[in-house]
This record gives sequence, structure tokens and C-alpha cells, in this order.
Amino acid sequence: MTSKLNGIKLFAETGCDYLSSQFKKTLYCVSFRTPNWGDYLNKVLIEKITGANVHIVHINYLKKNWLNNLYKNKKCFTAIGSIMHYVPEDAFVWGTGCVYYSAKLAINPKKVLSVRGPMTATVLNNSGIDCPALYGDPALLFGKYIDNKHLHNKEIKIGIIPHMSEQEMAVVKKLSEFDEVKIINIEDDFYSVIEQVSKCEIILSSSLHGLMLADILEIPNTWVRFRDDFPGDGFKFNDYYSSIKNCKEMDLKPYFFSEQDNLNNDLQAALISSEVHGHHLDLGELEGVFVNHLESIGAL
Repeated sequence: MTSKLNGIKLFAETGCDYLSSQFKKTLYCVSFRTPNWGDYLNKVLIEKITGANVHIVHINYLKKNWLNNLYKNKKCFTAIGSIMHYVPEDAFVWGTGCVYYSAKLAINPKKVLSVRGPMTATVLNNSGIDCPALYGDPALLFGKYIDNKHLHNKEIKIGIIPHMSEQEMAVVKKLSEFDEVKIINIEDDFYSVIEQVSKCEIILSSSLHGLMLADILEIPNTWVRFRDDFPGDGFKFNDYYSSIKNCKEMDLKPYFFSEQDNLNNDLQAALISSEVHGHHLDLGELEGVFVNHLESIGAL
């Protein structure tokens, strides 16, 4: 049964749907089991692409020997997320990225199908890991599964999506007091996040997948930051931008909200640089290499 929430397709299970799901194959995707929108997208997107059940294997589970044994003979893989440094041995990689530059990665993936961007590819190649020149965050594929015909009713001037570690910062709370601003929690209900973002005229985000969602929905957006000590110092953002801009690497900087006293000026300056980031990635090839590999190893 299909229902809609402001134009977003939702899928409610009937008794027959539930029964049929018991006979589907199960795929094992290694990620963080958090309510973070980008992490949960792994399950939603891959189930839509493959029609299989997707079981999220928490990265921390694989560090515990007795739990690791449960997945020892499973065909595990990584997909959306900056978790390349955590890829388990014998897992395959599809569209995953690094969170920071590393001179050498101590991982041994079974196969790399694609990576998020060329900067991640450089890290893998420098580590002696074979990596094809196929780039793109799989999150971008989600655009084909959103019915956005009804997602153009703009009720919010500025949506701000802080990284999940920045939600409680004083500067974020101060920004929430502006009449034209709505703070969007990236850990809210998955479809609610899409609905909230779709109602915004402009998105300012320190969350990478908040920026990607804005690009998918064709909403002008700006990469911002609310603190100095951000993991990776922007590597994953530049990895994404280098993939969609078709260049080897980039060194873009976020707009930094530094002082609460000048928030109105900071806000206006950040808005000026907002844009929709188009791309020339072959998303059909990106999806195809994933499905074809799953079929070749008997996972589908």
C-alpha cells in the first residue's frame, strides 16, 4: 500500500506485504545504527533499489568477537557514509567515503565498486587498494524515489541543518530565535526531515547529507559550520564537491558562524553564496554496478 505525506511516497505494510517480506533475501549493510538521516538512508534506498530486506550491521558490533561471528559468512558491504576507515575485512564497498585524509588505510576490502569522490579514491590508491574511477554518493540516487511534484510549497525562508553534534550549541539556539529561520534536526523521523527541507527556500547545513538532500530537492544551499573542531576538517565535503564538479580535488571552505553578536550579518552573507549544485555523474552506472555485483555473488 502506498500513501503520501505532502507528496512524499511512503510505503505502509499490509499483511500480504509483511508475508512476502519474509521470503525476500537479506542484504547486510555495515553502517552506524543511528537515527541520523544519512545513515538511515542506507536501509531505505537499498531496499527500494533491490527489493530485498536490508539489515544494518552496526560498525561497533564487528569489534565484538562473538557478534562478529554472526556475520562472518555474510556478504557484508558499506555504502552511504564516511566510514571507509571502518570497512570490515572481506566486505565490498559501494560509494563509501573517507572522513579525513589518511596516508595509508589499514583495511582490506573484498572489492571496491565505487567511492564517493576522487579524493577518497586517492587515499585508497595510495594505500595500494584497487579503486575504479567511478564516483558519486549513492544518496544522490534517492532523488528518483521522491515524488517531488507537490514539494514546492515554500513556507520557510531559511532552513538550518546542524550536524548532529551541533544541535545543542548556543549559536544554533540563538539562530532558532530568528523569525525566518527553522532549525531542522537531522535525527528527526526520516520522511519528516525530507518534508521540512522541502518547505524551505534556502538551506544552510553543516551536515553533508543535509546539503545533498537540498541538492536532490533543487533547493539552494550553503555549507556552513558552527565550531572549529569538526571531524576531518572538511575532507568529506570537498570529496563530495569534487565528485560533482568533476575535478581531482577541491579545497572549499564553509561559511563559519563565529560570533553570536553578528548573527544577522553572518546569516545574510551565508545566503548570498547559496546555490543548487548540479552534477554530471552517471547515476545509472552507479546503481547498475551495485545491482550487478549483488547478482554476481548470489546476494539477490
